[in-house]
Amino acid sequence: MFQPEFWIAFIIVLAIAIYSLTGGADLGAGAWALVSRKGQRQVLSKALEPIWEANHVWLIVVVVLLFVAFPKAFAAISVALHIPLIVMLLSIVVRGSVLAYILYYEKAQRRISGGLYFLFGLGSLMTPMAMGTIIGTVFSGNVRVDPATGEVLTDYVTPWLSFYPLAVGVLTLLLFTFLGASYLIFETPDPALKRSFRLKAIMSGLLLGWMTLVCFSFSEGGSLGLRIGFNQKLWSLIYFSLSGLAAIGALMCFITKRDKLGRFLAGGQALMIIFGWAISQYPNVLVPDLTISNSSSPQELLNPLLVALVIGLALIVPLFVYFYWVFKKPQLSPFHSGATPSGK
Repeated sequence: MFQPEFWIAFIIVLAIAIYSLTGGADLGAGAWALVSRKGQRQVLSKALEPIWEANHVWLIVVVVLLFVAFPKAFAAISVALHIPLIVMLLSIVVRGSVLAYILYYEKAQRRISGGLYFLFGLGSLMTPMAMGTIIGTVFSGNVRVDPATGEVLTDYVTPWLSFYPLAVGVLTLLLFTFLGASYLIFETPDPALKRSFRLKAIMSGLLLGWMTLVCFSFSEGGSLGLRIGFNQKLWSLIYFSLSGLAAIGALMCFITKRDKLGRFLAGGQALMIIFGWAISQYPNVLVPDLTISNSSSPQELLNPLLVALVIGLALIVPLFVYFYWVFKKPQLSPFHSGATPSGK
């Protein structure tokens, strides 16, 4: 029988997965603003308008649960990785602030400066880069902590400013841009725009496959967690293998214009990567010193927290699904009412 800390850790991973499929895809779509033209930018800004803030709920869930259920790990990560964490938070703030201006100018039919789209795209690019770098560092074993006191024993730069964590940052960016492009295909009826987003999905998917191979190739020297996971857990290897098959299937679907199946397989690939990572890292929270058991809060706190989580998820998940259903129905999209943006 698993202890409460296991189920809370599972919910944290589940929240990361949901955030990747929702907020991660938003970030990936926003990053495409750096290399998109006017019509494409209009599509992505309108697609993000009703839902981008709500998606951050899952990121908040991850942070709060880590703070409450695993305070020693939360403190160590916050101290050792405060530089990439600050970059991530500033990027989220800049991205959200600039998007608010872009949407206001669009509704007022005012000219939007290219500098605004640049800042929006840059914030959308830096956020997943920082997120992936943090995850790669947590997984790498570069951060050493005294399990008894929680004191960080390494410096604040060297652990994350190395090849493997930065490579995972690029991998995360490519995964999110792949998801974002695969979603944007469905945000416009314009065949030319659909074709451009489909091409972006294929390009980012190919780069994602290459970057995945790079990360695996350097995991022997850069990732203690992945190395231990592959040596001891067959399921992690199976998950990563299935993610590769899903990636190939998604690319073939986009090439043959079977977009719905391609989007489904792209999401499946993301889930396989995330859960494969979690299985490889288990039972570590911060490799190799902090585990689920030695960094968790007392049982007197975890038991009621788990009950509250179950009740909260039972309320939030159906409302979140309904929210998406309302705002993402095709007939409610501004580009399905006959107004098609021009610009390839």
